[in-house]
Amino acid sequence: ETGRLLDASVALLREGDAERAVEVLAAMSSDSRVKEEIVHGSGRVAGAAIDLVCRLPDMRGDSPVAYGVAALLAAVTVTNDELRRRHFREKEMEITPEQYDEFQRLTKQKAEDEADLDTEELCRKRCRKVVVCDGVSLVAAMASSSPSKQTADRLANVLVNLAKDADLRGTLVQQGGFKAAVALAADEAQD
Repeated sequence: ETGRLLDASVALLREGDAERAVEVLAAMSSDSRVKEEIVHGSGRVAGAAIDLVCRLPDMRGDSPVAYGVAALLAAVTVTNDELRRRHFREKEMEITPEQYDEFQRLTKQKAEDEADLDTEELCRKRCRKVVVCDGVSLVAAMASSSPSKQTADRLANVLVNLAKDADLRGTLVQQGGFKAAVALAADEAQD
């Protein structure tokens, strides 16, 4: 079923119905296997959806589809483990992610075979693909055109996630990522 949804999303993107396609892709992007298929494609998907998303015409931060695009890019440029760690830090929880996993395993809330296969190396490859298909230019365009606070937060997450790879930093600057980060920070300072 996941393959059909991904394939339908790619078809919708090709037909110009970005709103529905991006909504589906963003909703499915929490699964590490789906992240890989969105970015790199697979045998069950007609093409890499991220190529089409990064080339959406006239994308602006105040567009109805902007938050979905920003959320999708933020999801594919980070590992699920890093997202969990951020969540635990933000909520100032007194339990580590490892302790939480062990608790779930002991109480049989999580099966052993449900392990997340998302790795730093897979994430690095996804980040490089986002940069190669002009994802930074898309983020920069959205950041410079009045995004909502929530969209701006996701765009900032994308830039931070991409900047973790030292090899991508030069390209980030060349494609307008630094300027976008400054614009987002200035907007945040005004609020």
